[in-house]
Amino acid sequence: MRRTPATLLVALSLTASALSACGDEGASDSNSSEDHQKHEWRVAGDPDATADEIIDAGSAASVATSGGQTLVTYRVESDDDEGPQQGAWRLYDDQGEPVADEKLGQVREQGAVARVRATDGGFLLESYTAPALLHVAADGTTTPVEVAKKPRPVQAGDLLVQGAEDGNLVYRPSDNAAYQLPKLPTDQPQRIAIDEEGVVWVVLDWADDQVKLAFSPGGTGPWTKDRLAAGKGGYPVSEIHTGSGRLTLVTGHGGDEYPVLDSIWTRPAGPGKVAWQSSPLTGADGLKALDVYLDTLSDGRLLLEGDAEGAWLQQASGDFAELKLPDNLGFFHSVSAAGDRLYTTGTESGAFLVSDDFGESWDEFER
Repeated sequence: MRRTPATLLVALSLTASALSACGDEGASDSNSSEDHQKHEWRVAGDPDATADEIIDAGSAASVATSGGQTLVTYRVESDDDEGPQQGAWRLYDDQGEPVADEKLGQVREQGAVARVRATDGGFLLESYTAPALLHVAADGTTTPVEVAKKPRPVQAGDLLVQGAEDGNLVYRPSDNAAYQLPKLPTDQPQRIAIDEEGVVWVVLDWADDQVKLAFSPGGTGPWTKDRLAAGKGGYPVSEIHTGSGRLTLVTGHGGDEYPVLDSIWTRPAGPGKVAWQSSPLTGADGLKALDVYLDTLSDGRLLLEGDAEGAWLQQASGDFAELKLPDNLGFFHSVSAAGDRLYTTGTESGAFLVSDDFGESWDEFER
């Protein structure tokens, strides 16, 4: 779940993993997964389904933590890509007890994934239905976020909201309002990010073994050109990830279908001509992935998830080690980090598990 501050991904990412079960145990797991899916399909098609029913039958889509609380969004899907889907959210206190929940509505021919991110004093929920942006307070109270027509300079603490109907937006927690992103230096940005100091970053393109970027404090210009030497045929395979006072970008090379990951690039957040530093992905050598998703743990270490290869956790040495994932996730699953906790969910099985020891053990998340 992309991840994306200590949050998940913009939308739920799917990671394929070979099923380890076999024999009678494998058949039992398969039957259990089929039963879950049939129940999920029924709930997805019921316009009167309650938030509790959606949460019970669905898969976790996004997770964030703020002030000891946890907000999780869930979704249920039908057996048809164009069939009904719907979602709901639930807020939990620091003991894991439910505080509030709410359903988000039924849709067809589109996904019902709602993304959530932590803010000071609550959460920002990016919904798939109107209102598109909601602020969820610590007591579960929701307030629609007003979207202004005009842009404003970006400030430290602002969050980038991409893919909204109103275009790329900037959410300002102190105002509980969203503004248009200031004009970018290109009409076709390849990547956009806002770092913790309010600097707007844009990947312009990549050619001649270099990734070309531009940055501007507040995003209002002037724009300073920047670049990193990605090596022969190198190009970005991740978004520009921000967290722990730094920017991080993963590059790879090779075919567009499954490029081989090369290096992880970092530089401090903020303006100034500071060279990007590259490090090999030691421990994940030869990893292939079309898209890479990054999360930052509270101690600054990175969680790296490939869209078809599993997940790797950065160690104190800087090397990466593959996570041991539960066997009951099913073929498609995702992994994410929020604070010191790791979360994993199975899209087909509905399993939702949490680890408080960096993947050494996993427990079912109490919904």
